[in-house]
Amino acid sequence: MIGSGFRIKESQLVGQPAVSRLVGIRARLANAPQAGEAAAAERKGEATPTGAMGRSGAGGEAAGTRQQQFGSMDEFWGFYLSQHSKPGTRRWHFLGTLASLACAALAAATGRAAPLLAAPVLGYGMAWYSHFFVEGNRPATFGHPVWSLLCDYRMFGLILTGRIDAELDRLRIQPRPDAPATSAHQD
Repeated sequence: MIGSGFRIKESQLVGQPAVSRLVGIRARLANAPQAGEAAAAERKGEATPTGAMGRSGAGGEAAGTRQQQFGSMDEFWGFYLSQHSKPGTRRWHFLGTLASLACAALAAATGRAAPLLAAPVLGYGMAWYSHFFVEGNRPATFGHPVWSLLCDYRMFGLILTGRIDAELDRLRIQPRPDAPATSAHQD
């Protein structure tokens, strides 16, 4: 469950075409509060709505009513990692980024452009899967596409070098127990 009253049951996904399922999920997630933003606000000493793990705008606006603004890449980085609090989410992102880089390398090695078409499909496909079914939140890419891509590569590097846990500890980010996954991919 994400926020209050938000659930996606596997039974709702069976028998629907994949695009239709994702459109329905995306529409529900667009209206759902963003988990992890409350943790970022707490680190800054800001108040968040009681019981809402959501977007709080200036003056305590209701969760989900305003896109969060960031003054710098460092501010966004803390938010980005809070949206990837579960190890399974980070694993799917790592695999997606690795697959997209492999596609780019294959395209460069063969001189063919076709693998480049698969790169964003694999990269974003795996990443978005992890948000919808593991982390249970809305991908940060929807609101901040360039910063999200840059942060994904930064997270990839930290995972590759074994420094991701130290960064999560530095930012005091813990997996969210309040938002269980909607499938068997729980961490």
